[in-house]
Amino acid sequence: MRCANTSKSCGVGSCWQRFFRVFYFCRYAIVVFWLVAFCASVPFIMRFLNQLDLDFTVPDSAPAMVAKHELRAKFGSSSKSTTDYLLLRCHDDNGTISRLFVNETTITLLQFIQDGGYNETVGAVEGYYTMMAEGQGLLAPIFISRNGHSSIVSINLRFNAKPSLTDFLRDLHKQSKKWDTWNDTYDIEVFGYDITVLDVSDFCIRDLERIEYIALPLALLVLMFMLRSITLVLLPIINVLACSAVTCAVMYPVSSYVIQISVFGPPIMLSLIIAMSIDYSLFVLMRFKEEACNGGSNTDAVNRSMLHAGRIVLTSGGVLLATYIGLVVFPLEFIRAIGVSAAAGLFFTIVVSLSLTPALLLILPCFRVPGIIPCIKKCREEKPINVDDLTKSLFFRSTHYLTSTWWAVGICVAGIVVMFPFIFAIKDFYITMDDSQLYPMGSDSVKAFDDLKEDWPAGLLMPYNVLCVADTGIVSSNDFFNHTNALAREIDAIDGISANHILSVTFLAGVEMHWDNGNGLELNARTLLNGSTPLGRSQLGAAYRGLWDAYVNNDTTAAIMKVATDFDPAVNISDFVNTIRPLLERYSNDNYSYYLSSSFAEQADCVDLTLKYFPYVIGGTAIVVLVLLMVVFRSVFIAARVVVTLSLTLLWVFGFATAVFSAGWFNWASGKLDDVHGLYWLGPVLTFSIILGLGLDYDIFLFSRIVEFRQRGFSDRLAVRFGVERTGAIVTVAGLIMAIAFGGLMSGSTWLIIQMGFLEAFAVVVDTFVVRTVLTPCIVYLAGRANWWPRKLPVAVSELRGAHAARLLVNDGDDGDEDRDGACAALYADHDTPFHDFDPSDGDDTSVLRHAAEDTDVMGTSTGGHGYAPDGLLDISG
Repeated sequence: MRCANTSKSCGVGSCWQRFFRVFYFCRYAIVVFWLVAFCASVPFIMRFLNQLDLDFTVPDSAPAMVAKHELRAKFGSSSKSTTDYLLLRCHDDNGTISRLFVNETTITLLQFIQDGGYNETVGAVEGYYTMMAEGQGLLAPIFISRNGHSSIVSINLRFNAKPSLTDFLRDLHKQSKKWDTWNDTYDIEVFGYDITVLDVSDFCIRDLERIEYIALPLALLVLMFMLRSITLVLLPIINVLACSAVTCAVMYPVSSYVIQISVFGPPIMLSLIIAMSIDYSLFVLMRFKEEACNGGSNTDAVNRSMLHAGRIVLTSGGVLLATYIGLVVFPLEFIRAIGVSAAAGLFFTIVVSLSLTPALLLILPCFRVPGIIPCIKKCREEKPINVDDLTKSLFFRSTHYLTSTWWAVGICVAGIVVMFPFIFAIKDFYITMDDSQLYPMGSDSVKAFDDLKEDWPAGLLMPYNVLCVADTGIVSSNDFFNHTNALAREIDAIDGISANHILSVTFLAGVEMHWDNGNGLELNARTLLNGSTPLGRSQLGAAYRGLWDAYVNNDTTAAIMKVATDFDPAVNISDFVNTIRPLLERYSNDNYSYYLSSSFAEQADCVDLTLKYFPYVIGGTAIVVLVLLMVVFRSVFIAARVVVTLSLTLLWVFGFATAVFSAGWFNWASGKLDDVHGLYWLGPVLTFSIILGLGLDYDIFLFSRIVEFRQRGFSDRLAVRFGVERTGAIVTVAGLIMAIAFGGLMSGSTWLIIQMGFLEAFAVVVDTFVVRTVLTPCIVYLAGRANWWPRKLPVAVSELRGAHAARLLVNDGDDGDEDRDGACAALYADHDTPFHDFDPSDGDDTSVLRHAAEDTDVMGTSTGGHGYAPDGLLDISG
């Protein structure tokens, strides 16, 4: 196939020719490579999924990490532990827990630890029974709820012990269910941070399975109806399997030695792999079908489909990859890990789509055979595409209004007007730090924690630690006691804090202690610590000595103050942390230092750092992406247009999400929404990148085809119309597939995953059916020549006659400006009147397009003089 007045092969540069010859020669090796890679990767999939974590690790410079390191420095290995609990509770809401049952269950627990070989894993077990057995009867009642309805048993666990903490908790969870069946009066449940993390990990795997078994088949079904070939649908399946396995295998050593991957990384990674594998396969396979249906060999069809669609995949994938790499800029390992896992999945998706797919198409020509699928109308054999088919299609006819000036202006204005309710909703936009949105709904650990809150203050079992350090002396002094008690009184004045929920060696549940007030017979710390005095020999003295051993370090240079909140500490994290930290800084001086150490404080620092860096990540990512687009398309205006369209998408998406999750507009639809009072802070951070990437994905695909037709010499208007016609169905189907893939996240077990699925799925729907299908064509048409500046394109031609029309249509614009201008000049010279941009609103102009080609159809295939219907070459009056 050659263009007029040129000897160069049309659309295929010499560099691409050489590359494709090498690729063709290596096609079998490429398939074997990916087959071996897949088989070698399968064993690592579950290993990767079983080592996920839910740890909000912040930089060492963050206040919470400074406090954590100081705590470990002062208390050594004793601070490298965690605590989970056993909840013993009556079935009857008005019942009272039996002390005998509590004792028997605790003894059974101790025996289980002994028989299971978990002595190294479990540091200590504390409860009503153990306190009574140790002669600390005064402390035993604190393990019974005030209403007497339940009791807790505290299990202190050591990190990095053998057997592992995970093995112990899984075994304990199974054993507690067995114990629970022994009686009908009491419930036995396990709860705590560590068991909750295990539940999150387990439910994460279930969510992944749900995505694979539900979302993937639905997406493939939609793809099959688009491709109309069962055999072609096999390729996306192969791509998804290869990408998923290889990515998990690569991420296994990364998560083991480089960066700890969060439990939320794999769902995002797999959804992205499914969505983009099918999306890119659709781009490549539809172009392959278009080329294959117009004659030529299978090799030529693969060659040209990869030249055009491959370039789109590479550009789109590169842009989306840049958005996820932008997450690595965050100083938080948690977010960086999600960015790394998503970027890895996307990278292998691009590589597989551009290597394995064309290699299989070259090896197996049978993929060209149309498949059989259910359809309402009679399925027919594929036939070459001609201009009549293009101009009669729904998408081409719809562009009649999109490319009419007043209609285009009206549509753009209407789009902005429709957006006003969403902008109005954004005023209620609220970011929450409620950790309950991280925990899987319906899990045993969450149910146990909900049961616990009915009898106990939520903050009592998850207190904040205030580390009190005597920098120039020791804590056993009157000055330290007096200074720390003054701090305790001010903490007591904070809303949501009660004096009886502050516990330290200086402040016992509202009672101020003194080190030595000068009289050994009075109640003071020195007297209680002296076992030779009457008070020291009492139960109170024994209890205080136990408290001293737990809350004061060995060299008596530091002490811990436990502060339990009356409210759920997982909900109002930021407000409390921002209130107590200035207080601790005010009381710190040259002699004493006070630090706030807690996992909640670490999370508050995570949020602060994230929101601090988020604007810079948005700005940096946007600049990189826009520069990349300007370089690829050689257009400056494209940056301004993309900013406008993406802003519209983001406003729609986050406005609607605010209406659903913050403003409560749709609480009537589901009672579960009553428990949600805002978007979890991680949702917008993690979804911004993919919303940006997906918006650009379809924009690149549409604009690439518009540029392609404009390069052939079509006017701006016809280029837009043919571009929409050629991409409309593909973008629609790709959007449906994306919405299904990301919508699968909405069936997740945690509100964070549900919100992310909602944001991504709704963004795809808006971008597919509103922005790319309606607004973008209008804006491109109204911009006119500004779309291409400073790029020079051939003279715009709309009057096409006879064989000259076919010659212009065949030129795909890949030979350089010289060949395109030559083709246009040849056409120009054959006419007495100059070409002009066609305006279908002018009835007189329609007739000039009603001429048939004699020898060649629109794709350059010989038709024996019957290439076009006699009623018109480009009849776009309708």
